Amino acid sequence: MRDEYMRRYRLNVVTLYPELTAEDQEARHGKKLFTCVDGQPQCCHLRKEAPLLEHLRTKTAPVVTNGLRRAEGGRRAQLEVLSQDRRTGGLQMSPLCDWTEEQVRGYILKHALPLHPLHSRGYPSIGCYPCTTPVAPGEDARAGRWRHLRAPGDAHGPQYCNINFTDGGGI
Repeated sequence: MRDEYMRRYRLNVVTLYPELTAEDQEARHGKKLFTCVDGQPQCCHLRKEAPLLEHLRTKTAPVVTNGLRRAEGGRRAQLEVLSQDRRTGGLQMSPLCDWTEEQVRGYILKHALPLHPLHSRGYPSIGCYPCTTPVAPGEDARAGRWRHLRAPGDAHGPQYCNINFTDGGGI
């Protein structure tokens, strides 16, 4: 998908990587952090948040644009178009914050945007591969995130990886 968007829209996408491979991370911490509730926040920080923040520290007052929407609920229900990110001294911009699911689908169709192939396989919210499962019809779009860290039928458990400051990252 990254390569398709880079070609189609002539974007210069920067790909970031964590300091450690998954294997090195497991060796250093003695376990696969993503397999336990107490390790999940650290795993997300090491693999997602830290590489992004390290990259953004090289920028002056960076602006990070995301696709978060209020309709996604939880902490996102209070999203503003622009919000401060105290981690970077910059801003997070959420230009779709007030869009409905129908508006998103309509825009995708109208502009013939490519969809990630996992969407058609039941992944409306895509995170890291070991922590994301397909969502069954009728389930919340984020139900597949960190499912392995919740008891069946339990809605409690990890909700966010904290890469987005507005989700609680850095707080």
